[in-house]
Amino acid sequence: MLGATSLWGYHHVTKFEHFDTDVSAFEVVYAFAFVVFFLQLLLATFDRPKRVTPRQVDTLAKLKVVAVVPLYNEDVDAVIATIRGLLGQTRLPDAIFIRDDGSNKVDYLPTELWAIEAANEAGVPLVWVRDRNRGKRATHVAASLRFAGWADAYLTIDSDSCLAPDALENLIKPLADPEVMSVAGVFLTYNLKGVIARAVDLLCTASQLTDRSATSALGSVLVNSGGISLYRAKVIDECRHGYANEEFFGRRVEFSDDSYLTIQALLRGKTVQQSNAFAFCVMPERLGNHRRQFLRWLRGSFIRSFWRFKYLPLGRIAYWVHALKWVQTIASTIIVAWLIAIKPVADAIAWLRGGGTDALLADAKMLAITLGMLIVFGYVQLLRIFTVRRSDQSRLAQVFWFIVLAPVATLWQWSVLRVWRLWAIASCMRFKWGTRQQIEVAIGGDHETVLASASAAAIGWMRDETTIFFPGQSVRDERNRSGSTT
Repeated sequence: MLGATSLWGYHHVTKFEHFDTDVSAFEVVYAFAFVVFFLQLLLATFDRPKRVTPRQVDTLAKLKVVAVVPLYNEDVDAVIATIRGLLGQTRLPDAIFIRDDGSNKVDYLPTELWAIEAANEAGVPLVWVRDRNRGKRATHVAASLRFAGWADAYLTIDSDSCLAPDALENLIKPLADPEVMSVAGVFLTYNLKGVIARAVDLLCTASQLTDRSATSALGSVLVNSGGISLYRAKVIDECRHGYANEEFFGRRVEFSDDSYLTIQALLRGKTVQQSNAFAFCVMPERLGNHRRQFLRWLRGSFIRSFWRFKYLPLGRIAYWVHALKWVQTIASTIIVAWLIAIKPVADAIAWLRGGGTDALLADAKMLAITLGMLIVFGYVQLLRIFTVRRSDQSRLAQVFWFIVLAPVATLWQWSVLRVWRLWAIASCMRFKWGTRQQIEVAIGGDHETVLASASAAAIGWMRDETTIFFPGQSVRDERNRSGSTT
């Protein structure tokens, strides 16, 4: 299907443009794009979930994994789902570290008390810290400082990441290879509501299972997911200072934490993806939230490109994969600009000056065929989503939304997201995280019922800073306001 479509599109598109040479510039660009696209899909098929031997299972069971959860103005139901997901793992984390980053729109005290009791029942140590607003990186650094020398790996997730029951069990398996420094999981959209959330789910799922899977097959994943990733402890422990104080042209960088940690892992070994380790994350349902999220991602991607070119060794395949991506991005952007703006405008001006309409008709035909090619390529790439089965979505519904939204998502990616990328590059010095000032997406749930007993237990026992709980006899009644034992 891919080969036939490509040959058909290649034949029809390239016959419209020739530049006094046997091979036109468009022929070269389209041939290059096809080769890259084909190799990417081919490499992605070689990426398989890591399997382990019984002996490796015993070794991995001895690793101490700390789950790190940053929290700021998140929907309470989403936070509860996240904690439940951690405590419902087939391979439990050895400790959970939650840091409330100065939330000012939600009172998490009942949630905190409920989490303590739930962790007690599961037998998992829990640390809940309240602090002033300093960003997601401060949470990772705080966890590293607290568990340095004890933790073997850090599971980094978001406060709206609901892990599949076997997520950690699968995610930890690649660490059986001592050269692997980080493992990326696959995040799916929790709230499949509306066109935006569903389209983003299509794009992100396909991107992870094609682009990232291809680089994973080479042991050179360039960026992990904030929703679910696993790092060897030394990756974060050894770069704490630089991570907490990163600057770009003298200005403090607060976002792009996942790509920073991934490049640190790359400098120390292999970075891979475990494509059967899933987390369900809440995605924007409104255009404004969607735009803000992608601009943050795109700004971070552009800034991180400088560090990759500067610090990745030339002998590492990751360097050349990254360079190839930029060549592909620049070439495709030029093509899009030429087809949509430059040539049509030039031909329109010529027509206004008395020229014929043949050039304009050729422009329209070429643009239509190119858009058709993009849609077909989009369908081919997005086919990878069918390697994932969701219990909350029937196969028929999955096929329906694939057919309906694949063209929309593909054209959105090639038009609007491309313009946003240019704006992100132009405004890359805006380093603010873009922290939510209110709860943006509520997933719905029964948190009032869940937290009712915890709310009652909170009366007469208040703290300002930290609650530390380890399995065993409760010491809650022996703590003072600061959270320290009396």
